[in-house]
Amino acid sequence: MNLKKLKQQIAFKMAYRLLSRQPLAASRKLGGVDLKTYPHPKQHEKCLVIGNGPSLEKSLATLAEQAQQADFVTVNHFSEDPLFAELKPTKHVLLDAYFWADDAAEELKQKREKFYTSLTKVDWPITLYAPSTADQDYMRRMLTNEKIKLVFFGGCPVTRIPLKIPTSMTANLYETSNLIPPVCNVLIYAVFIAVLTGHSQIDIYGADLSFHMDVQVDQQSNQLLMSYTHYYGKTELVPWRKNPQRTQPFTMHELMSLTSDTYYAHKSIYAMAKKRNISIHNKSSFSLIDVYPRA
Repeated sequence: MNLKKLKQQIAFKMAYRLLSRQPLAASRKLGGVDLKTYPHPKQHEKCLVIGNGPSLEKSLATLAEQAQQADFVTVNHFSEDPLFAELKPTKHVLLDAYFWADDAAEELKQKREKFYTSLTKVDWPITLYAPSTADQDYMRRMLTNEKIKLVFFGGCPVTRIPLKIPTSMTANLYETSNLIPPVCNVLIYAVFIAVLTGHSQIDIYGADLSFHMDVQVDQQSNQLLMSYTHYYGKTELVPWRKNPQRTQPFTMHELMSLTSDTYYAHKSIYAMAKKRNISIHNKSSFSLIDVYPRA
């Protein structure tokens, strides 16, 4: 390594430690566990990560065929699907604040009530992951099923550091520091946790990640309109507002920044998986993620 590169690395490490201190301290104050050292449960070497994109509709039969042959990581409202009890996922991940926020919009409160009700029927061991910024007391009150273990994770999201970090370096920092991926899309953490669990083979389904293609701009008001589409529901074209209150509108700049962070996260996680000799394949029937090899 030449002197110039060494100086750059030293400068970066100093900047990282200074800039990450505040969000990391806030996370630890909230009791977030370190995901990379947490003993994630594993039953099989193969793991299927299931997103809720509309393409999942075409893969449901394939998933059912692999029940009891692989571990499953699911997200959000998949627990309301009858297939959830058949697959018996070992892990379930939440990121959206409306699952616990006291000031969530009324329609989102009704939506989450249905979610928590679905988990009362779980009769197998499952770990539910949520960020330490969640209302932990509320979630513990809602999840009284003894089969469900709650894990609140912390760390410093890479997007909280005002430095442009190459994904190759980010992957190494995920392993050696308190840096964690952007907390902006639940599929990111479903894949990240599957990698940290140590599965040798990870297949991804329902990972459309096409939300930036589902937006229109009202030509009179400049308001962003989102076409919400999930495999389990009807498509709705509604004003796109920020969760959980749904009072503040999203801007196109925020949407594109969020999209960039999402794809950046998957690229860095894949780099991390390759270093661990973990095979990841995107088996979604439709997906815009281009970093994972396709089936």
